[in-house]
Amino acid sequence: MLIELDGTPNKSVFGANSTLAVSIAAARAAAKIKNVPLWRYIEGISKRTSKAPDLYMNVINGGLHAGNSLDFQEYIIIPKAGTITKNIELGVRVYSELAKELLNNFGKGATLVGDEGGYASNFENNSQPFEIISALLNRLGISDKFSFGLDAAASNIKKTADDLRQEYESLLAKYNLEYLEDPFDENDFDSFARFLADHDSKCLIAGDDLTVTNAQKISDAYGKKAVNAVIIKPNQIGTITEALYAVAKAQEFDWKVVVSHRSGETNDDFIADFAYGVGADGFKLGAPARGERVAKYNRLIAIEKETD
Repeated sequence: MLIELDGTPNKSVFGANSTLAVSIAAARAAAKIKNVPLWRYIEGISKRTSKAPDLYMNVINGGLHAGNSLDFQEYIIIPKAGTITKNIELGVRVYSELAKELLNNFGKGATLVGDEGGYASNFENNSQPFEIISALLNRLGISDKFSFGLDAAASNIKKTADDLRQEYESLLAKYNLEYLEDPFDENDFDSFARFLADHDSKCLIAGDDLTVTNAQKISDAYGKKAVNAVIIKPNQIGTITEALYAVAKAQEFDWKVVVSHRSGETNDDFIADFAYGVGADGFKLGAPARGERVAKYNRLIAIEKETD
């Protein structure tokens, strides 16, 4: 109904913030009427099987998310402890220990945080965050319980595609990245396709700026063999209905689905129910810091209890 009433492809009549708020409210109301948890309602309307997603915890910020020296936007740890609660506990432990490590390395101001709660220290180069995190995990004896990911947000980086490719090749070889998001400019389908051809079986190559939660753009990216995973952000498209279309299209192509919050968040925790309800493979919800991020982590713990 919202799509029909607005009548434009980009919600320019009502505005996507307004349509999304109403869309979320309608989903919450429907779940109340049916007397089911919100994630269970979303599972039903998405016709997917709900499950606990991997947590993509952004612990170091760079790029447009921070005023530091890093080109890349998000350095991500992915805990593999078995359950949501254990993963969160492990991630929080590393986030806390990382603060001490950064203070030791860089001194006062090293634990100031960026837009999504990740630390925004001034590093010497783009690989140093992974060096420090990797050394920390080894020291704590838990390196086998984590994988790494990176959101490059390359559309905002003034480097050639060849230079970027060389950096990613080095990081993949040294740190065995599980996840790489937006490695090239959003219009550079050729670089995406060449990189995917070489690394399809080794790493999730995800589109965000490339696909913007739009089923048609997801189809275009599939036709160009650009990615094997996709970011889903309901407020990129403006309604839960269209976000579900995007999820369905990605899963039709056998891509991995990574649901994501945004850098300008509120304490609303709807996105946690959405990620769980659509059976997302991954969930980006920032660092375990500040109320707008912690709300999502807390909701995931509550969902896990609801499924017991």
